[in-house]
Formats: sequence, C-alpha cells, structure tokens
Amino acid sequence: MEVDPAGTFARPWGFSFLSEHAQDLALIVTDNKTIIERDRERFGVCADKWRWLPARQPSGLTEADAIARVTTRKERVLWASRLDRQKRPDLLPRIAKKLRRQGSDIRIEVFGSALLDTFGLSLLAGLPNLSYRGVYDGFAALDHDAYGAFVYTSAFDGMPNVVLEAMATGLPVIAPDVGGIGEIIVDGNSGLLLPALTNDDEMAAAYAAAIVRLADEPALRAKLVAGALSRLVNRHSPAAFGDAVHAIFAARESGATKQCPHSARRSRSFDEEGRDGPAIVAQMLR
Repeated sequence: MEVDPAGTFARPWGFSFLSEHAQDLALIVTDNKTIIERDRERFGVCADKWRWLPARQPSGLTEADAIARVTTRKERVLWASRLDRQKRPDLLPRIAKKLRRQGSDIRIEVFGSALLDTFGLSLLAGLPNLSYRGVYDGFAALDHDAYGAFVYTSAFDGMPNVVLEAMATGLPVIAPDVGGIGEIIVDGNSGLLLPALTNDDEMAAAYAAAIVRLADEPALRAKLVAGALSRLVNRHSPAAFGDAVHAIFAARESGATKQCPHSARRSRSFDEEGRDGPAIVAQMLR
C-alpha cells in the first residue's frame, strides 16, 4: 500500500483487504517488524496472527574481503532501483547539485526502469555528475567494485531487497529511515541512516553530506561494511531464514496459533487449502 509523507494511505488496497479478511487468514507474514507494530495498532484485532519472516540474503564475502574492497576511495556511487515515484528518483538531480556546490568529485550512476509509474529520463540529464546507465538484470549483474557506496532513496518502504543485496556485496549503504530500513541499518554501525525529511532540499543536502563523509573517511567505510555483514548473518542468513520459517509454520501445524473472532462470512481456511504444511516448510528451506 502507498503511504504519503503525512502517513495517509494514498492507495489503501492492501489495508482494505486485511481489514476485510484478517479474521479469515491463518497467518499474516511480513519481512519487517515495523509494519507488524503499525498494523497491530491500525487494525486492533487478530494481533497474534502477524509473523516476522526475514528475507533470505546470503553473502559470500568475508569481513576481510569486504573491508579490502572499501579501502580505496572511489569517485562513483550507485543508485539502482525502480524509477517509480515511491523510490524518489526525482531526488537525484537535487543530490547531484548539492554535491557540485560542495566541490565534490563524486558522480551518481543510476540503473533502473519505471514499472508502476511513468518517469521522464530527461530529469536525469544535463548534470556532469549524474548519469543514467540503463536497466539492469538483477543486482548481481552490476559492477559493485566500481562504486564507493550504494545510495537508496524511497518515500515509503518495507524491507527493500536491494538494500540487503548491496550490503551483501560489501557496499556501504546510505538510506532513509522509512519502513523497516532502520531494522537492518543501524546508523554509523551497519550503514548511514538518514532522517526521513519532508523537505526535498533538506533531504538532498543530507544525502550529499553522507556521500561526501563516506568518501572522505575510509575507517568509517570499513566499519560500516563489517557491521552490515554481521547484521546480515544474524538476521538474514539462510540459517536465520530457516529457523524463522520453521518457527512460524511448524507452530501453525501444531495448532499453536490462536484464532480471532470470525465474521459470518467465511473463506477457506489454511487447513482446507491442503494439509501440506510440512511440504511447504521443506520447499521454503531449499
């Protein structure tokens, strides 16, 4: 669902569905704890049905490898996401202009395409330190070693996969404190977490300052990538994911979840869809 800066639902289809069907659902599973807390407050019913399932994000890097990658200062930072309104690509020219005014030589390279909205690529043209590099076929296809940081912009979010992917490749991440991002990025420890400001000029200035700070402080870059890898292992490794899957769905199979009051209208239950819970768990763990 889409939420505007004031916290109002702009496209409340997801909220409407849960409002109408929460009592009919066996479980409501999401990838971040922030939305669980907010949803429990919004709905006020069936609070025990929400479960946190962290996204699975392995990393083949060791801490030593990650630190070695950020030792050298690099003059490019990476932005890779959807060119949709939610992801705020319109902030990038503002950030680039702030960098130029500070005399920085850092360039922003942009990858992505619009999926849900229309976006005029001309907005990314005309600045020497901002360039559009085209679409990309998955984050793994990008040349991570060419960049000194991953810059993520967003107006609202859950737990963005691309942030986890960037951390797994050893890129220091700069991102706003929206949705569940603050659960994985601890400011100054596993990334740079920026306040979600409503003023675009102030937000762009915060990004520019963070980009320059990272470029100028090799010790900070090393600290952030080490902290990010540690946090990924603890929360998003295959082992952590497997433990979470088992805890959620094994509990469901054993009947440990509680039922909230049903309305007169009734949909098919979890059990009526097929008594194959163990098979589902096994498939998710592969």
